[in-house]
Amino acid sequence: MSQKIERTLIFRITLFLAASVVTVLTIPSETVFRYEVRQGSPWAYPDLIASSDFPIAKSEARLQREKDSLIADMKPYYTYDSTVFENTMTLLQNTLQSAELKMIEKQASETGKPLKQAQAMRDSFAFFKKELTLVITENAQKNVLENLPPDKKIIILHGKLATEKLTENCLSEKDFYNKMKGFESRFASEIYPKLNYLLFVAPNTMPDPDTYETVKEERLSSLSLNSGMIQSGERIIAKGELISESKQRILYSYRQFLEEDADLPRIKHTHFWANGLCFYSFMPYFLCRFIFLKKELSNR
Repeated sequence: MSQKIERTLIFRITLFLAASVVTVLTIPSETVFRYEVRQGSPWAYPDLIASSDFPIAKSEARLQREKDSLIADMKPYYTYDSTVFENTMTLLQNTLQSAELKMIEKQASETGKPLKQAQAMRDSFAFFKKELTLVITENAQKNVLENLPPDKKIIILHGKLATEKLTENCLSEKDFYNKMKGFESRFASEIYPKLNYLLFVAPNTMPDPDTYETVKEERLSSLSLNSGMIQSGERIIAKGELISESKQRILYSYRQFLEEDADLPRIKHTHFWANGLCFYSFMPYFLCRFIFLKKELSNR
């Protein structure tokens, strides 16, 4: 019989505890901003004084405008690959060496050719080699892009160093090729070697969308959500003053600040009562357990 009473008591205490905790947790928070705010209407209440420092939140429309402006002002990002120039110069050196060997072999096969004419061929090749090296070095060292973007300025990454550059100072792959075609026309004579000049044309500056997105997200996240601060004790609005758009934004910010600020003591208050209910609800249970245990021992 005692066990049945004990179980009934435990059930009732548990039920009471659960109901009490649910009740405390669902208590609505007290409204701390009891004013009606309507833009264009006069402030119908006494002067409103800030009880504490609080930020003035930007409107969603203003935040969106600032984000759009930030994105519009961003410039495309590119990464410079220095190995392209190195590979181009290696290819040029190997190509010229091969062309020079062919010239020497040709001279050797033409034993009857006068010495003066053979020297002229060597001088012509030396001039060709000098001019070709100059034009390729001059252009391959520039930022060569597959296609020039419509933007007037771009950001080029050389390792970890970012440099802003005018696109007019860069070359497109097509521009580079046209310069090589001009060189080919200039040295079209049979005394000069015939080369595939397209081999020396390669872009060395590639689009870097990943860096662009990373920078964009960093800049967007650094945008301030607030447009200013109201100091404690500062008058927010005077009685009878018309509620302008800016005043309405300040009043909404103050209301948000008060409601967020009020949540902290409410949470502490709720935890205090919940812990108290747990303590005082379990105390009878342990007391009953002690009494029943004592009675069972005395009956043995």
